[in-house]
Amino acid sequence: MTRAYRHPDYVAVDGMKRCRKCEESQSVSEYYSNKTSADGYQSVCKACFRVKARANYYANREKIIERVRIWQLEHPERTREIRRQTAARRRAADPEAARARERAWRAAWSPEKKHQENRRTALRRYGLAPDQYDELLSKQNGRCAICDGPPNGKGGLYFHVDHCHTSGEVRGLLCHYCNTAIGSFRDDPALLRRAIAYLEG
Repeated sequence: MTRAYRHPDYVAVDGMKRCRKCEESQSVSEYYSNKTSADGYQSVCKACFRVKARANYYANREKIIERVRIWQLEHPERTREIRRQTAARRRAADPEAARARERAWRAAWSPEKKHQENRRTALRRYGLAPDQYDELLSKQNGRCAICDGPPNGKGGLYFHVDHCHTSGEVRGLLCHYCNTAIGSFRDDPALLRRAIAYLEG
């Protein structure tokens, strides 16, 4: 790999380096790495680099957003990993601020947005294809598979994806109350039958 020429005044020496932009000498920890440079660091410090990057972003915002969107579509697993890492860093840096951002974000959701987020979570968690999810919803006529009622309870605007905790197989879409009920009975048919017998006296 060919390394770019770097004027001696701007080469790192004894852990210090002079920024070509602001002309200040700083620790090399204040510089991003650059494998093609003579000393292995960018020619400008992180602060100056961020100013330049921000200006470039706003000057080419639409092109950059589209380029990122295409990359994310082509690399879904890596995109999810980056998002998880970013969220983890933010929570670690300021847990209360992170929680406040999430609460505000969720509070702003419309009913349709909440349905979309639930659907996306279900697809990701249970390995459902979009057409499989839609097929379940259609077969149940948009109602709970047990009580034939609409979404209700906590969350209130969407159904839960019910699955077998042993095999992981998806069984259907349930309202909050029905999903909570069979979970409370530990998915045990015998226990449910005893409960029915008890209620019927």
